[in-house]
Amino acid sequence: GAATTITASASAGYSFVNWTVTTGTGNATFGNANSASTTVTLTGSATVQANFAIITYQLTVNPTTGGTITTPATSPAIVNYNVGTTITASLSAGYKFVNWTKTSGSCSITDSTLASTTATLTSGNATVQANFAVITYQLTVNPTTGGTITAPASSPATVNYNVATTITASPSAGYKFVNWTKTSGSCSITDSTLASTTATLTSGNATVQANFAVITYQLTVNPTTGGTISAPATSPATVNYGDATAIVATPSEGYSFVNWTVSGTGASVANANDVSTTATLIGGDATVTANFTIAAPIISGVVPGDSSATVSWNEVTGATSYNIYYAQNTTVDKNGIKVEGVTPGSSITGLDNGTTYAFAVTTVISGVESGLSNVLTAIPNP
Repeated sequence: GAATTITASASAGYSFVNWTVTTGTGNATFGNANSASTTVTLTGSATVQANFAIITYQLTVNPTTGGTITTPATSPAIVNYNVGTTITASLSAGYKFVNWTKTSGSCSITDSTLASTTATLTSGNATVQANFAVITYQLTVNPTTGGTITAPASSPATVNYNVATTITASPSAGYKFVNWTKTSGSCSITDSTLASTTATLTSGNATVQANFAVITYQLTVNPTTGGTISAPATSPATVNYGDATAIVATPSEGYSFVNWTVSGTGASVANANDVSTTATLIGGDATVTANFTIAAPIISGVVPGDSSATVSWNEVTGATSYNIYYAQNTTVDKNGIKVEGVTPGSSITGLDNGTTYAFAVTTVISGVESGLSNVLTAIPNP
């Protein structure tokens, strides 16, 4: 009938639960069955037992943006003291696993760099977190001859998985943008025909190229009556922006070259008075015209006679006839007296002796008259 002290000591990872009587029920009375150290009083033989239970904790497992937790199936999970519990993180598309970190409590993680590892708790509840990061790739953007890249600001550029990145090409003067092409890797380009568009990478690094081409224009070279064009060989000719293109005019017999005239914005001729020169286009299509005129003869001499003067000049190839103009003056124009259908060495009669006369000659080809020749003077005398 005397009270006997009984004491139970829990092993690491276990906690005392209570005392129970396993044999001789009714023969033992506990002072406090729920106390690890208590007393028991017997009225007969009996066997008593100290009961223990493993310690459990709450393990909370959370993901950051970019993935989910597949193990444990629920969170928080009940885990046993010092028992490794599998924790597994699953990536969302476009993300990569970084590591596990403890955000509260204390636990040991076998390998925090593995997406699937184990966590062990020995001193209380704990929370662990799976950390993810967006996958990034290198986007290289190159231009061909004829332009530059204005976006991205530097190349290669670090871009996020499946995020559209602006790419912009700027043509140099005299060039036009053609399209974008992929030269390595894989990416999608929203509209490859636009100078400013977007590129999206989903499977690795990639290189895209902006393609440019020289701007071309149509150069038409025409002659007026009296000559032909010997360069360019065909007209209109396709010419590059800013390139000097040879243009050559050839006068027909009896004609002489006057000049080149230009029609079109941004077109210029190096020397408009030179029969062989160059034309340059920078603003669009243009027409260049070679202008010719009937060649005027050159008076070689005027011999005065009695009330007359004999005028001599060089022959003009292809001339149909000639006209002489004269006036009582030291100069003459087409308002002077006209003598038609003459030939070199023709004499003008009926002049006043002692009076100064000016003489000039024109060429006629198929009814078209040239300008005046040089002017010479003479004073008839008996």
